Parts: sequence; C-alpha cells; structure tokens
Amino acid sequence: MPAANIFLSYRHADNDHLNGGIVQLLKDIQSEFEYKNAKTVRLFIDSESLNWGDDWQNALDQAVGMSNIIIPAVTPRYLQSAACRKELLDFYNHIGNDPNKKILPLIIQNIDGVSGLSQDDPVWKIVHASQHLVVRDLRLLSPTEREKEVIRITDRLTRVIKTMDETTASAQQDTQKNDDKSDGGEEGILDQILKMKQSGTDLNIALEKYGQGLNTVAEIVNRHPIPESRTMEEHSRWAQELSEELKPALKTVDDASAQISNNWEVIYAALQVWVTGIKEISSSAERNDQIDLIAQMLQGWHNSFQMSESIRVLPAQFTLISAFYPSLRPLARTLKSSIEMIGNMDKMTVSLQHRVESLR
Repeated sequence: MPAANIFLSYRHADNDHLNGGIVQLLKDIQSEFEYKNAKTVRLFIDSESLNWGDDWQNALDQAVGMSNIIIPAVTPRYLQSAACRKELLDFYNHIGNDPNKKILPLIIQNIDGVSGLSQDDPVWKIVHASQHLVVRDLRLLSPTEREKEVIRITDRLTRVIKTMDETTASAQQDTQKNDDKSDGGEEGILDQILKMKQSGTDLNIALEKYGQGLNTVAEIVNRHPIPESRTMEEHSRWAQELSEELKPALKTVDDASAQISNNWEVIYAALQVWVTGIKEISSSAERNDQIDLIAQMLQGWHNSFQMSESIRVLPAQFTLISAFYPSLRPLARTLKSSIEMIGNMDKMTVSLQHRVESLR
C-alpha cells in the first residue's frame, strides 16, 4: 500500500517551457522519498497516467477524488487556467475537514501582483493558506543545487505524510472510544448551522451591495458610449471622465467583494464540516433529512451567485476598452477579479452539491 496518493496539478505550457522540468521534479521527489523511507508513493500525472481513449475529464475527476495529497505547481499561468483552478477547487471541496488530505503548493514562479487576480480570490487563498514551498528557478540551478532542492521538498513531504499517519491513528482511537454514542455527529451539525447563520446574513447583505455596485457600473458605461470623434484629446477626456465617475461604484464593488470573500470563507468551512458530519449519521431517514436541508441551502447560494448576461460581459468590455485607454485598466482589473471570484464561489458550491448528492 502506498504511503500517499499524490496528484500533480500543473499547467502544461509551464512544464513545456521548463523542458519537462515540473514533471521531472516530482518524479525525482517520488524517487527520493522511496529511497529515504523504503515506502512507495503513487504519483498521478495526467500526461502519463491516462490512456488513449479514456474519458479525460472523468478520469481526472476520479484521480482527484482518490488522491490524498495534491501538489499544485503554481505559476501566474496556473492561477489563470480554468482547468488548473478546477482541479485545485475540486480537491479543496473533497477535503472537507479531513486531516488525512493535504494541499502542498509548490510556488514555481513568483505570483505576486498577477494581473486580474485579487488576494480575495479563492484559489489565491487556498495556495497561501496551505503549507506552500517556494521553489528556486529550475532553469538556474546547477545539478547539485537541484538535488538539494529535491531533498528539501522531499523532507517536507515526509514530515507531512508522517503527521497525516499520526492524525489518522489518533482519530481511529477516538472513534473506537466513541462507538457507543449514537448521536455523536448531531451537536457538530447544529454548531455549523449556527455558525453559518450570522455569516449567511452578512453575505446576503454584501451580495446585495455588490449587485447594486455592478448595476451602477453598467448604467454608467451605457450612459457614456465611446465618442465618435477621432481626436485623441476628446477620447482621452472621455476615458478620464468615465474613470472618475466609475470610481465610487467600483469602490462599492471592491468593498463588497472583500466582505463576500470573508463571510464565504466561514460559511464554506462550516458547510464542509456539516457534509462530513452527515456521513457519520447512522439513521438513513435522519441522514436524508440533513441532506435535503443542506441541498436546499446550497441551491440558495448557487442562485445568489448567478449574474445577468449584461454583468457577465462587463469584464470583456472593459478589457477591450482599457487596451486603448490606459486610465481604465485598474478599473478593468478590479471588475474582472471580483466577477471571477463570484464565479469560483459558484463552482465550489456546485462541486459541494455533487458531493452531498453522492451521500444519498
């Protein structure tokens, strides 16, 4: 039995740019771990673990679900990749409060100041909340320096797996002690519902402010079409005036985004604990009641995260306009970042919905 099942999440273009360096780094870590510990680790690499004709997406989803460690090779392009973000968010959703599943990000390239990505972004938060390691530039390392880097990362991986094993053993002992308690999970579920109540109220208020801010942005943009005049002076004046008029509305959007992110973090953590607690309920009738209750709540969040078509196209409109009018670029980045954040929260909700339905 392997000591761990590791899923490598990476952007193929980054691996190609580094001449296969990301995949080779993980293979060397796998080999070093087995050399030091006399134990195997199973490493899932999509380009090598999938066979011709496999259902690619389904196979990836299954691999994410079966793994107990995911190692995202984080770069600016990774953070902007829809597929990479999905892998990381799916694993995060799969974790719940399970101490035997870990995210171990490797920062392959500096991600500070990535355009269009705020620190309220869920993927950004996951990367920085985890025990991430900054990897020195693989292109600039001598063979000896690279070997030291492999050893450093392997030592960290060894400690993490050892801690996971100890936590699992301790949890099994606790479970054995509490086997005679038939209602052990009920109190935990009630705690999570109470925890979500206030954060849920605050989240709804923030979402309302956020929607009002976005609608104001859309109204202002519609009131100020691009001038037909070809003079640079008039176009520059138009961009500056539009920028100034948009600032209050975008500040509302920005402030509401931060509130949404903070409250969603509390709610989502509670939801994960709740889902895990449902699995421990022995009575099928009671379990189904809890599933129905959380499913209804998740559907409500899913509905809250939906946006009209006129709002969804705003980032694309602003990106196009800001290419010609530099004064609008900061506003375009704020808008794109906040709308993507809501979209990611919706993906997290949908993923959790699927997890809940699988408990029936």
